[in-house]
Amino acid sequence: MRKYSILLVDDDPLITKGTGDDLVAEGYEVTRADSGEKAVQLLEKATFDLVMGSINGIGVLKRAKEISPGTMVMILTGFGDMATAIEAFRRDADDYILKPCEPEEMHFRVSKCLEKLELKREIKLQQVHKIETITTLAGGIAHEFNNALSSITGHTGLLATDYPEDEKITEYAQAMKQAALRMARLTNQLLAFARGGESFPLSMSPNSFVEGTLPIIRHILGPDIRLETDLLSDAMNAAIDSIRMQMVLTAIATNSNEAIEGPGRVTISTKNMDLDQEFMEDHPGQNPGPYVCITIEDDGKGMDEETRKRISDPFFTTHFIGRGLGMAAVYGIVRNHNGSMSVDSEPGKGTVVRIYLPAIEAQG
Repeated sequence: MRKYSILLVDDDPLITKGTGDDLVAEGYEVTRADSGEKAVQLLEKATFDLVMGSINGIGVLKRAKEISPGTMVMILTGFGDMATAIEAFRRDADDYILKPCEPEEMHFRVSKCLEKLELKREIKLQQVHKIETITTLAGGIAHEFNNALSSITGHTGLLATDYPEDEKITEYAQAMKQAALRMARLTNQLLAFARGGESFPLSMSPNSFVEGTLPIIRHILGPDIRLETDLLSDAMNAAIDSIRMQMVLTAIATNSNEAIEGPGRVTISTKNMDLDQEFMEDHPGQNPGPYVCITIEDDGKGMDEETRKRISDPFFTTHFIGRGLGMAAVYGIVRNHNGSMSVDSEPGKGTVVRIYLPAIEAQG
């Protein structure tokens, strides 16, 4: 079971030393910061389960929520700062501790805060599983409808061909054909939903939703799998529906988890790319220009070429590809973002998934 990571922020060395040592003794991973500036630098490089800081660092705690909305925030405050503590709660703080505090009280409050974190994650996961179930059901229904509609439209066509002079048969066949066409439109809507659904993108840095998804991915990955990130600090903005793109990352992470046997590694990185016409020849429907590339790489057992070519098939599955949301739906979500995706894999050499999203603007 992995350790919880805590960022402790205070300009008082007695606090960072004493409180930090107590937390380490309880089994937590503790990173100390003696200034708000240093804390922000740490937050931009790594994800923490809990950020604990003095009331003077309320700006840092607010920044923690902005960088990683899933991070819990706890205020360390003195008796004279209660009004400010209340203000901190208005800014999404999750709990507070009055200084000085007995170690037992601190351990209790920290554990309760982290229990709340696990509950929140379990709920982010239940929602994802609900949508996965609905999209799988929609795809299955659409598949069965297509089979039935093919039979109906085929036989109505034969009726009209075999009895061209029978006006009644022609009239009935035409009515059946029109009804089948209406059902075909409904089937297409179901397939569109199963392959990605309607998205509501906002301009944002890809780092923001990647950071927000890391706690969920850590929950998915086995205890022997390291999760690493290499996020470009000046990654350009893209039009992103964070909920659906988080579903994409969790679906890919689930596949990586199943592909890794024993200890392993999953790395998520972002970078800016200027894609040319040659690249677009392999990615129909895309336009040359600036893109943001999100890469998810694992060192699992990989796929052979036949499997790799079939992973976007909505009804194709293996023991480690296509579970949950399904790669067909992943492709659909990316396409709905006007983006494209590539998958490179070889047996024994792991898998690299690259998502290309059109860039909007550079970060200020």
